[in-house]
Amino acid sequence: MQDAIVRTVTLPAPPERAFAAIADHAAFGTWFRARLDRPFRPGEVSRGVVIDDTGTEHPFWLRVEVLDPPRTFAFRWPMVGEPDPDDPDIAAKSTLVTFALDPTADGGTRLTITESGFSNLPPDQAPDMRARNEPGWDIQSRRVREYLGG
Repeated sequence: MQDAIVRTVTLPAPPERAFAAIADHAAFGTWFRARLDRPFRPGEVSRGVVIDDTGTEHPFWLRVEVLDPPRTFAFRWPMVGEPDPDDPDIAAKSTLVTFALDPTADGGTRLTITESGFSNLPPDQAPDMRARNEPGWDIQSRRVREYLGG
C-alpha cells in the first residue's frame, strides 16, 4: 500500500492569495465545505463539522502542524476512532495533510496536496481509509481552484 495521496493543481492566484484561501479557517471552510470553531494556529486544534454532498454534518478536528506563509500549511486529522489530538500515539491514528505552494511563471500557484501516514495506521484499516480519501482530494483540488476563480 502506498503511504501517501498526492494531488497537484494549478491555482489562478498568486501564492499569498492562495495561501490565504487554504490557511484561513473561514476561507478553508467555504471551499472544503466545513465549519471550524477557531483560526488556524500552529499546535492548536480546530474542531467543527465537514458537510458531505447530502448535507449531512460529520464532526471532525484538525491540529495545525505547520503554518509557514505563503509556502506551507499542514495539519493532522484523525483516521482511527475518536482519538484525542494530544494522544502520544496520534501518528498511529491520524494522517498528515500538507499543502505546499509554489509560484508559477504566469503569476499563479502550483499547489501540491499530500496526505501521508497511511502506513502508520492499523493494517486492517489503512487501505480502506486511503481508498475513501483518495477521490476526496480530487474533489477538494477542484473546489479550491474554483474558489480562487478557476
